[in-house]
Amino acid sequence: MSDPIFVATPLPQLQRDLLAAAGSPPLLQAYLERLQQLRDAAQFDALRQAAQWLCTHFPACAPGWGWLARACIALGETGAALGALDAPSLAMAPQHYLQCWRGELCLEIGALDRAADALTRALSVADDALLPKIKYHWQRLLWLGVAHGYRDAAISYATRLRQAYPHDACWPHILCSAYQDSGEIAGAFQQGRQAVALYLDGVADAGPLDVHAVPHFVRPEAEAILDRVRAALDAAGIQWCLYAGTLLGVIRDGELLAYDKDLDIAIPAASSRDAVIETMRLAGFQAVPEGANPGEEMAWRIIFATPDSPISLDVFFIHPDGDEHVRLGMQHAGHPVRCRLPRFDFGLHDWRNSLWPVPADPAAFLLSFYGDGWREPDPYFNTVLSNRGRTAASIPVVLGYGYGCLYRALLAEKYAKALSLCAQIQRLQPDPLLDRLAGELRARQAA
Repeated sequence: MSDPIFVATPLPQLQRDLLAAAGSPPLLQAYLERLQQLRDAAQFDALRQAAQWLCTHFPACAPGWGWLARACIALGETGAALGALDAPSLAMAPQHYLQCWRGELCLEIGALDRAADALTRALSVADDALLPKIKYHWQRLLWLGVAHGYRDAAISYATRLRQAYPHDACWPHILCSAYQDSGEIAGAFQQGRQAVALYLDGVADAGPLDVHAVPHFVRPEAEAILDRVRAALDAAGIQWCLYAGTLLGVIRDGELLAYDKDLDIAIPAASSRDAVIETMRLAGFQAVPEGANPGEEMAWRIIFATPDSPISLDVFFIHPDGDEHVRLGMQHAGHPVRCRLPRFDFGLHDWRNSLWPVPADPAAFLLSFYGDGWREPDPYFNTVLSNRGRTAASIPVVLGYGYGCLYRALLAEKYAKALSLCAQIQRLQPDPLLDRLAGELRARQAA
């Protein structure tokens, strides 16, 4: 923190003082704090001018180039931002925090190669405390790389990190995500399983494990969203019904599941996607594009978000499959994730003093979807893994997804959830690794 007397000095006077003092460190620090204030106040034109002055007169001051890039990005001047990010004093800065910052700015404008360079430099000088932040940036880099057509580069980056840090489970997990997002299902499975194996190698050194509580759904907020959805779809004449976890909570418990994370409805596949999207838009919802081919994804599922709530809505489309069955699910990076269920008609169910559309025989539907245990609450049931109607062609995709979920549960110290995921993956494909992991987790919890 600089001297308050410098902070109170008008910017032109501070510039004159800096020139007179040949860039003394206290004055430079005060000037950088003034740039931070301009950024906090969203005064990006003023920030650009002030940062440009600093870079012109003191080009060796690396943070000045970072602030200039920050201002140019905010003003939409990508070319100028890239010029600032390539300034030698910033691009070659030995401080890990500057390289992290440079990498973050590069990610904002899709300069993925520059971001990789910055994050690689940050890793070379980082201490253990900083590694989680760098890993987060690397994860963003790889996801952006796959999403924006830099698939080969993203996989190459992740592979190099995997080789450079062979005992760190983070990197195979990130590589699993990159493979999954690019549709390379075998690679996703292999790397996801390796992340879990590396975690298991380290858990023997851990102490007792706590079981974390399940987070609770904000029911009133979710119910209000459902009310809006019902009003919009009914007014537009679009047929629909409650589905999956939303249906389960309403039918079994008379309320939404406390441990759910989103809302689910189903609509006949013959319905116009454009009509559904426009109806929801008018009700305040925005369709969230998925994958490299959103049109293919939207044939099966559309995710809607609303700016006033973190709760999303999944809309699944019911596709006829012969005379006796239907298929629902999603399309993931060109691969099907489907369930095949007995065909059902729509009926009505009294909930919250009004009638809601549901499958005509909700108990039969829930039995086909969740199996015999649907009447018993299971906070860790994963629909993607354990839908009883899951098709055989979907299993390879689901397995890679499952190992990724398992590693994330372990990383978040959600050990009860991890034990449940072990069992759910085992039902799809037995794995001795998961037997060992489950045994170790139980032993640690009992310690």
